[in-house]
Amino acid sequence: MAKKVFISHSSKDHKVVKEQIIDFLENHNISTWHYINESQVADDFDKKIRTGLQNCEWFLVAISQNAIDSDWVKAEVDWATENRKGKIIPILLEKCQPRDLHLKMGTVSYINFMQNINKSKESLLDIFNHEATVHNGGLSDSSIHFSWSGACPACGAENFSVLTTQEAGVVEIRQCSTCSTRFQFLPYGDLY
Repeated sequence: MAKKVFISHSSKDHKVVKEQIIDFLENHNISTWHYINESQVADDFDKKIRTGLQNCEWFLVAISQNAIDSDWVKAEVDWATENRKGKIIPILLEKCQPRDLHLKMGTVSYINFMQNINKSKESLLDIFNHEATVHNGGLSDSSIHFSWSGACPACGAENFSVLTTQEAGVVEIRQCSTCSTRFQFLPYGDLY
């Protein structure tokens, strides 16, 4: 089955999202769904977004201040936390507070597109190449539980303690030494 990803982003970020994420995924045979024409009637817009969400197996959110300020992105993330558990990919486009987008975003790691873009893109492909499905490993909420970078999702620190390791080292539960946030880490490749 072909992989299809709903791309949630602010229309103000469309150029960078198209160039850095959408084109990249499509060049690697991963189809995307993204909405770019906002000049339609609200009912039609809502219907198209809902259809796009339902027809995609994966949900990717490009996090920026513009996304945080968008009611539509917030609504899409809310839908995804209820309907795409374990299939949510947060990407940080710029320095901002992900928990301002959605409360659960404060407990999840993300792919950081502000640093080493090539390595970040490799991490993004790893998600689809491995089709990892991770079950709740002691965290209080399993709605969003991927960590593709080594950094803490809440404060960005790279100092942490490994609390548990599951499935022969494939999944680690980590706790940040700076702010005590717990998160799951899926170690594909080197930490960055």
